[in-house]
Amino acid sequence: MQNHSFCKLSVPTFKQYEQFQGVTLYCIDVQVIGVTAWRLELRYSDLFDLNTILKAQFQKLPKFPGKTLSKLTTSEELEKRRIKLNSYLSAISERLDIVTCPVFCELFEISKYAPKYVFEQPKIINCQQHAQTIKNCQYIKEQEALLVVSSQTEGYKQLMAFMQNKENSISEALGQVELFSLKDNQMVLKWSQIFENQAQCLHYSEGALIIGLEKGKIIVYQLDQDLNAPQLPSTYQMHKMRVNGVFYHKLKKVIYSISQDGTFVVTQRDYLKHKDQLLLKGELTALLVCDYREVAFIGNSKGSVFMLDLNKESVQYLKRIDCQVSSKIVDIAINNQQGFLFAACESGQLQVLDIGSFGRESNSKPKVCIATNYQTKKISYCQQRHHLYIGDTIGNVTVISEQTGCPIYSVRAHELDVIITLVYYLEETNKVITYGKDQMFKMWEFPTWINLNEIKHQELVEQTINQIKTIQNQLAIIRR
Repeated sequence: MQNHSFCKLSVPTFKQYEQFQGVTLYCIDVQVIGVTAWRLELRYSDLFDLNTILKAQFQKLPKFPGKTLSKLTTSEELEKRRIKLNSYLSAISERLDIVTCPVFCELFEISKYAPKYVFEQPKIINCQQHAQTIKNCQYIKEQEALLVVSSQTEGYKQLMAFMQNKENSISEALGQVELFSLKDNQMVLKWSQIFENQAQCLHYSEGALIIGLEKGKIIVYQLDQDLNAPQLPSTYQMHKMRVNGVFYHKLKKVIYSISQDGTFVVTQRDYLKHKDQLLLKGELTALLVCDYREVAFIGNSKGSVFMLDLNKESVQYLKRIDCQVSSKIVDIAINNQQGFLFAACESGQLQVLDIGSFGRESNSKPKVCIATNYQTKKISYCQQRHHLYIGDTIGNVTVISEQTGCPIYSVRAHELDVIITLVYYLEETNKVITYGKDQMFKMWEFPTWINLNEIKHQELVEQTINQIKTIQNQLAIIRR
């Protein structure tokens, strides 16, 4: 993968200061594109601490030279360590997600000597506790509202619900759907509806709110224009096992759904009865329906993506593509303009598929497989920025540039080792919603991304102008 970083580190030499009890300082040259290089002198312990912090947030770091039982004193020993430190620092400075990290910028004084390259960090603008595990959400931009489904995942509360809940009487909710108003950067709960089964997924379109539940049921609500609390819903046993994805097609008035039982079902919304069904391979884990293409993209637990043609009277099987890693697909995103499909594998791989232009999906093929930091749980795509937001199992949200395939920065969104179950980019805003197993429900403001190419070009232009001015001054002196 290409180096898209703006910084380069090297350790050309070291110095020993006998007057300070033989302290050794390593001379580190920092070179930022278009900026004069500067040199810092740092102790081994400074770099050791840096590595410790980076290990908690980033995967696949180069090997750091470990500590020794006794202090290094000879020039030969220190030279060997210098070579290893040079290799380590050179490697980490090639990663844009690391050089944009605040601890990196502080230690190597990027903000002092190259402030244009200091990236403003995302900040939390709202945070609240949410007792149930949030599984899915959908933003309704016209009303600045967020629909959320969640499940009770704590074992003892599930047992209490099993013992206490009776038919038509729910004393302990196992699942719920909620509507939050996001106006003025607040997250205000407007209403909620509870279920006797765990809620897994939702889709809202043209007043129809579809909820998929744990035991194969779907619930259909009709919401008014102002998204007020719904009346009595319609319930239907659509699958034999957990519903993992739902989508309502407003023109055809049908509901598409996938399940743990491996079935893709088409249901007529007005009559709530089966219209069509396909049995696919393995547990179906992720569903994305593209209205523009009239194609359903479905991921399964074995790392395969199925493509179904929805443009016919009955659903037609188009193609199956196996990802480069046989790992559960946890989420799918799409870039229609470029014809790319992103399949996030639980193992931490992001499979990019080239699905081509409209009508050519049957020619789809794998394009590239991108390694992310840790095991992936959720992804969200921003069309305006061409960024992918990836939530993992240790509390990080990593932002990957679609154009380069490289991570550009990583945010500690939740506490260390907290599984993130939700990452959701709010369309046409600079905000991202996250939820983790620490039960914290957060809204983030992500700053406008700095265009590195523009900065590099500007710096090179300024450097060229300064060089021309220097030559002109020298020529003027000669003429005198």
